[in-house]
Amino acid sequence: MSKVAKSESRVVLVGDGDGDGYCSCSGMRIGDLGGVLLEAAKLTRSWFCQKPGYGLYSSSAIMVLVKTSTGLVGLAVHPNPSHTLTSLYGKILRVLNKMPAHSAYRKYTEIIVTERNNVVRMSRDFTEIEAKINGGQAEELIVQAENELKLARQMLNWKPWESLIEKPPPGQWTWPPVK
Repeated sequence: MSKVAKSESRVVLVGDGDGDGYCSCSGMRIGDLGGVLLEAAKLTRSWFCQKPGYGLYSSSAIMVLVKTSTGLVGLAVHPNPSHTLTSLYGKILRVLNKMPAHSAYRKYTEIIVTERNNVVRMSRDFTEIEAKINGGQAEELIVQAENELKLARQMLNWKPWESLIEKPPPGQWTWPPVK
């Protein structure tokens, strides 16, 4: 049960203890498992759950699939991605609130981050969240949010919404350059 408890936000239900169950990865019903873990593992891995990087664990009441790998080199499975994403999105929004309301970066980034934050808060099923956001796996979304937070802090220092110190030279924005 300890492996299940640590990863309950990433759990996919396979069996309910009475010998029958379903795979929420594929939505297909699994027939009589008969309490044989090996047979359940064979059924789940070969026919019903085609997602790589998931392992089968068992407790006395349920059998579950837990994400064991992202399939991406150097990117480990995160134990609690919804908490981390909610925290990162909150930090990004706080940094954006320090920028002027007319800033283009603030306006457009705020829309995207607020939308993603609402998706994460509304659902705890990460297969659903990953599908709705359509930005990769949960771990990839965390990397994206961390990078966006760094960029937002840099934008706050750069202040791109302020006017230029001096006028740009004539023809700066024409291509090809005229001689």
